[in-house]
Amino acid sequence: MIPCCLYSSVAPPTISKTLASHELLATLSFEDVLAFTSRASALKRDIMLPQLQTISGNVPPDILPPSICEFLQLSTGLTRDTVAACWHAFKEIVWGMPSRNELAAQHERAFPMGGTPPQGVSAQACANIYDSALSMRDENQLQDAGWQFGFKLKNEHIWDTFIILALTEDCDRCGVLLDVPNDGAQTHRFPAAMQARNERIVYEGQPELRHYCDTCMWTYWNDDGSARKVQVVVTDGLSMGRPCCNVFQCRNPLSNNRSRFCWQHLNEGLDNICAVVDCDMPVLPGWKACTLPAHQEMECLHGEKMRTNFQATKRLQKMHAAQPNDAMVAQQ
Repeated sequence: MIPCCLYSSVAPPTISKTLASHELLATLSFEDVLAFTSRASALKRDIMLPQLQTISGNVPPDILPPSICEFLQLSTGLTRDTVAACWHAFKEIVWGMPSRNELAAQHERAFPMGGTPPQGVSAQACANIYDSALSMRDENQLQDAGWQFGFKLKNEHIWDTFIILALTEDCDRCGVLLDVPNDGAQTHRFPAAMQARNERIVYEGQPELRHYCDTCMWTYWNDDGSARKVQVVVTDGLSMGRPCCNVFQCRNPLSNNRSRFCWQHLNEGLDNICAVVDCDMPVLPGWKACTLPAHQEMECLHGEKMRTNFQATKRLQKMHAAQPNDAMVAQQ
């Protein structure tokens, strides 16, 4: 599908005539033209960066920088000569295409809130929706060209994007820069920034707490002249709390959400002590309970309860409309 910005620049018959008139371009499809023009348009600033100051930014340069040419060659699968021919043929179209911000504004107007993925969709479902509807790319060509990145979106990408977006928007509101390490595992780069944000909200509160208007708050006057207010509170009815160390009032973070103790109490060997309150006996290998039959039975009942709750949740989900993630799995 050719975007509206490409249609507005030149009619499809003109594109076909341009492709047919050049030997190197004759075998290109509309999808190839779209891939080249959209990516080249996103790199207009990079294209102008090494140009002479005497060259106006209102017109495209005659020759692409070598780095841009190599990128377009690897990302589109075209040869170097074909990339140069595409630039010569379509550079006016590329230069007339809207910027990222303008294109995002067009998409926002074209796809109102009703066109976005519904709330409650999991990260994996969002990735599946993108891969099936928007990606549609053959990664074999990239791998053959030695390109290290692919088009497949993963669950981790969704969560990383959510965290980065939340942190950058928070820093923008506070007028500060987001400072995170550039090295190390991705999962270890953001906890410090997230903790600083959470601590600031604990001490200062969220901006929404200070909001009030005639829609969300009503004021009533009593007969004695005093006033009282009523505000709306929205809740989902769940109180899950947060994962924390099993030692009372311990504030140390867990290494992951499945751990029972923080690193300090793990080093003290508390993970090898029976999980039953007030029992100091060591656990059996593979158990969280000690050798007492009553404590082992308690662990078995707890595990059975968790499995029963999980199965009940699955049955309730099947009674409702299929989730996008489930639908993707069923089709595969």
